[in-house]
Amino acid sequence: MSQTALIGVDWGTTSMRLWRFSKTGDIIERERSDRGILKVADGKFREILEAVASDSVAPDVPILMSGMIGSRQGWIEAPYVFCPADIATLADHLQPVPGGINAQIVPGVALRDVGGRRDVMRGEETQILGARLGRGRQLIVLPGTHCKWVLIEDGRIRDFVTFMTGEMYQALRRHTILARLMPDTDTGPDVEAVRRSFAAGLTASLDGEARLMQSLFGIRARGLFDELAPELAPAALSGLLIGAEISEGLALSRRWGLAEIAPLIIGGDILIERYQTAFQQAGISTTTGNEDAGALGLWRIAQQRNLVSQASAPQ
Repeated sequence: MSQTALIGVDWGTTSMRLWRFSKTGDIIERERSDRGILKVADGKFREILEAVASDSVAPDVPILMSGMIGSRQGWIEAPYVFCPADIATLADHLQPVPGGINAQIVPGVALRDVGGRRDVMRGEETQILGARLGRGRQLIVLPGTHCKWVLIEDGRIRDFVTFMTGEMYQALRRHTILARLMPDTDTGPDVEAVRRSFAAGLTASLDGEARLMQSLFGIRARGLFDELAPELAPAALSGLLIGAEISEGLALSRRWGLAEIAPLIIGGDILIERYQTAFQQAGISTTTGNEDAGALGLWRIAQQRNLVSQASAPQ
């Protein structure tokens, strides 16, 4: 497509999202695919990229990718940059892709503090820096398989912590004794009943005397005594885990000096709704980010690196 100025790709473990940008930074086409890096056989990343893009990748159109495509299991490893990191930091460390293709990969961001704590992210950094960031300190929460709580200071990623909430949910939901009392799908027959079950799980976890490990087994016990319907048990489990994360995350935000700052939540609609509910139940207001934050981050990094025109940027 002649009007395409940039192709942006968020390529994760299980899925891929692709955007085409106009010369003014507007998104003119979106593509989604379930062909994450774990489904790419024999290193045929270029072939998959071209298939998702629906045509041959033009050599004069730059491609900028983020996510697990830059991991050791991806196309080529893009080494992490360390906090503090901003748009300029990422743009200065783009990793070119071999094979005569006009493509580069955004590095992930790593944390290594003096106390020995270590953490990493790949893909979220692009979403974060694509959000509207102002001066001063901000708290950004990115729900997902590995949820990130991120301290932003003057537009830079200063600190962050990862919670394995989503992965723990899937592990407990599918591979423990709790799974024996739950249906195959998470969708209940009564949306309001599911919401109430989720809220009850939150309440149990947000209680100052809560004990997560005990409460988890309580799901099984309540099911055995017919006090929790099988179709509502997944929501109760989700509420327990997200509530535990919120409790721990709010303690972290107090240490960061962000107790009075409403977090900005970036993520999918269902998870955003659940995290909004959790924060509200904890007495914390929230704001939500643009669903195209990752795309906007790629555009801004491309501008910083002069891969596209500096004339304008999407809002």
